[in-house]
Amino acid sequence: MNNVGIKILNARKKFGISQIKLAEMLNKTRQTVAAYESGKYLPSITTLNKIAKVLSVPVEYFMNDRNFYQDTNMEKQNVFNVDSETELRKQLLNKTEENKMLKRQIEVLKDTVKLLELKLKITK
Repeated sequence: MNNVGIKILNARKKFGISQIKLAEMLNKTRQTVAAYESGKYLPSITTLNKIAKVLSVPVEYFMNDRNFYQDTNMEKQNVFNVDSETELRKQLLNKTEENKMLKRQIEVLKDTVKLLELKLKITK
């Protein structure tokens, strides 16, 4: 496992999402994310930027030997607050899933209304 892979793994776990969810957010496969984390593949700079954005860490985190999550100086300077950003991202993911479920329920209700209207027309 290379340093970048370890950092991707640590940031993903700290953020609290699965490889599958990260892969979806990056438009990659779970296997690709697993390969990044294991060091089998090295992500492109573009992909690394996307990973950093999704996991709410500066891209520099992946490029140096410092441990972003234990660097108290960065937190003291308010450069980044991992916990609040992580919580906001989790809430956003939950809301996105809730919205998808509500849209499906609306479609089912629309279909039900159409069926009821058809039945009403037939019985008239």
